[in-house]
Amino acid sequence: MPRRLGNLLFLAVLLLCACPRRGPDRPKVLQYGPYRAVQLHDPELLGVSGLAIEGQDLLVVTEREHRFLRLRGDSEGAYQIVERKPVQGVKRHRDLESLARLGKGRYAIGTERDEERKRDRIQFFEESRTALTSTRTISLNVKELFGMRPKDNQGVEGLCSSAGYLVAAIETVKTNEAGERLAPIAVLGPGQSVFAPAWVRLITDTGKLSALHCRKVEAGLDAIAIERHYGVMRVIRFLVPLAPQGEVLEAAVMRDLEDVYQKLGQPNFEGIERFDDGSLVLVSDNDNGGRDGPTVLLFVPPDP
Repeated sequence: MPRRLGNLLFLAVLLLCACPRRGPDRPKVLQYGPYRAVQLHDPELLGVSGLAIEGQDLLVVTEREHRFLRLRGDSEGAYQIVERKPVQGVKRHRDLESLARLGKGRYAIGTERDEERKRDRIQFFEESRTALTSTRTISLNVKELFGMRPKDNQGVEGLCSSAGYLVAAIETVKTNEAGERLAPIAVLGPGQSVFAPAWVRLITDTGKLSALHCRKVEAGLDAIAIERHYGVMRVIRFLVPLAPQGEVLEAAVMRDLEDVYQKLGQPNFEGIERFDDGSLVLVSDNDNGGRDGPTVLLFVPPDP
């Protein structure tokens, strides 16, 4: 082959490799009024549950495949996987349900099991160049702390960290004598080994907590959560005391996302994060006994 022709072919291959992904796997960016949605069809994104951010990168874990994935946005507003690592040290029967970034290369992950039980576990991980490796595990005794057992596939659905505090949200809901629906919240303070309990009074008749974000403020921990069920989609906000004693916390609707949620086909959002400018990002779990549509990222602008 002549040298000039070979150089041209080599250049053509480089140009093809540099092009954004096209075809059925290409992320699709949709705009619904102020909301931007990104549908991700990458087969690796199966059963995403849990979300954290590092700069502008999105960090997620997959429930059953036990993988840690880093997503990065491009100039077209789409996101693609730029890094993938196994999550090591988790028993196969445990699903990864929530993710909190504790610092550079340090994470906590909440888990659940497909059986009735007294407790669930939160595992701590350190990141290397090749994997996330478990360093220790703590037990969250839901029966002892809240007087109830977690239901099948309802575990540590939300997890957040700020200023050394770790807050866990349990998906199983309790209804009190007054008919109020309460969601359990557990707080672990810096250097502590025992969780302190609180309850969140839910807004809707059927919703459950599926994701949690928090930031320490002077009065406590400013928490944002997803309250969702089939046909229900709210982002709620409440203040968590630094040392709760079983009190009921009042929540308010921060964003009613019912309309865009329906337009997107009711994705099962199971992760939420807040950027420094106050905007939010949510991520969906598309594993409903098998792949059920794309993974969806929903970007919510800050309050005006």
